[in-house]
Amino acid sequence: MRKRLLRLTVAVLCVAGLLPSQAQTYDKEPATVAWDFNTQADYDKVTTLIPADGFSLATVDLGDIEVTGTSTGQATNDAGEKVTFLKLRPSGTTQAAQWKVTPARGLSFTPTKVSAYIQRFGTDAENGVTVSALLPDGTKEDLGNFTAPRNNKSQADDKFGGNANYTNRFEIELTESQQQKLTTAEGFTLQATVGVGAAKEGGFSDVRIEGTLSGTIENVAKYTLTATANPAEGGTVTLNPASDEYDDGTEVKVTATRNFGYKFVNWTDASGNVVSTETEFSLTVTDNTTLEANFEPVKTYSLTCNIEGGGNDYMVTMTPEPTVIEGKNMYEDGTDVMLTASSNKIVTFTNWSNGETSASITLTMDQDRELTANFSATDYIAAWDFITPGCDSRKADFASADNDAATLVMRNAAGEIEKALEYDYAVVNDKLDECRAEVLEIIRALRSDKREERAKAEKYCVKNNIEYIKNLIGGGN
Repeated sequence: MRKRLLRLTVAVLCVAGLLPSQAQTYDKEPATVAWDFNTQADYDKVTTLIPADGFSLATVDLGDIEVTGTSTGQATNDAGEKVTFLKLRPSGTTQAAQWKVTPARGLSFTPTKVSAYIQRFGTDAENGVTVSALLPDGTKEDLGNFTAPRNNKSQADDKFGGNANYTNRFEIELTESQQQKLTTAEGFTLQATVGVGAAKEGGFSDVRIEGTLSGTIENVAKYTLTATANPAEGGTVTLNPASDEYDDGTEVKVTATRNFGYKFVNWTDASGNVVSTETEFSLTVTDNTTLEANFEPVKTYSLTCNIEGGGNDYMVTMTPEPTVIEGKNMYEDGTDVMLTASSNKIVTFTNWSNGETSASITLTMDQDRELTANFSATDYIAAWDFITPGCDSRKADFASADNDAATLVMRNAAGEIEKALEYDYAVVNDKLDECRAEVLEIIRALRSDKREERAKAEKYCVKNNIEYIKNLIGGGN
């Protein structure tokens, strides 16, 4: 099983210990905070901070969005160079990235403009990037909705290239009323949805928050907060926001995430006192503080599944997927695992080595286990099921003993290698995304308050033989 690291990323702005001899006062001072957001290693690093003492924190929060790498698209910067994007995959519960700035104590920040380059990678999706502004008190202001370009297609070839909101970069000038509404001394958050399916990727680059600062910087006490995992291999620890130092009274969310083979126990302070038994809690910083997230190992066991009778390894699946360690399929003690064997026209599942004949069985992992899935085969010379990729000199997926070297090359009339019989999962997923979007639009129209829109949607359902959607909505089933 591919392990995904969930990162809550933050940038650190430290002007600690550099308190001015005279309190700095600003009156609508132009301010800019920017992240290049184009490298995987330190994408949370602030690259522009004006003025240098104007903000106490600037953070990036991706929740459980996966960072999958970097890539370019059609966008170019002012120097004519291709823009490099950080690629994000919203495979978990988090659908939007957030960039937050907190003005220095005593200052208020008024946002005037937000901007970023946007991109989608290898997928058809429209109206995916919704940009909003958030305040700590729950205030939310939607600023715009955009269709990001597809990286491997020109605007003319892009399915949604004709959309009025199609753009490589959103630049939003806030209105005067929006500026007044969003002026804050507590923190301003720019939020943007990735705007693609859970298996797809979107991208951002050169994210900027601009505005003005007003007020007089207060001389406040600053403290450190250090959090570590014990043992280090037991899990990970994140602080939100994260900084080398915090203003007195800053609230920090502390989160412990266990690794496979460990369970979370508690949080303890430097004296060994238990602070919390919750994996996540909030702490108000009022002194230099050290925390440890304590983990304990749990028993793990291996599950080995052998294949006999001509079946292929991929014809038996394990649910949930195992964590693969040194080539072994590992599970934690007590995990219930379902093994499912599939058949096709060449080989048919017959039984498991424990005597059970059901194609699906469940095992409780309370010890190392080994099982064999037995298959029987019809008479054949060679066969291909095209479940796995490959079409040039493809070895037979199933072959009799004397023909195990049989290969297949598929070519069209022009002699070019043809992929017609190979599953293209990217294309399939694109089609599924399109179908989902179509169904959601039909459902929205059927629930519309406008009679003409409802009638048009009902007519479309009947014409395209999808009356069941209308019945599903109308009947409440």
